[in-house]
Amino acid sequence: MDQMKKITMPYLWPWCQSGRPLPVEGAEAPNCVTAMAFLKAFNDGRLQHVGKRVVVIGGGDTSIDVATVARRLGHITR
Repeated sequence: MDQMKKITMPYLWPWCQSGRPLPVEGAEAPNCVTAMAFLKAFNDGRLQHVGKRVVVIGGGDTSIDVATVARRLGHITR
């Protein structure tokens, strides 16, 4: 516990910066992107809109972030 008090900067997890492609046929299609690529494109200002249908596969915090950004950008209502 004393060691935790000595930490002056946040602990970073550099290996969490890339996503995994889906292990299915067609995962290399241009409209099939990893969550991290989607969020990075949005944060960089390269993602301006999304289609009417967005499928988010996953159930963690990152998937919620992707769904929230997609809804904010498009006409997704549910």
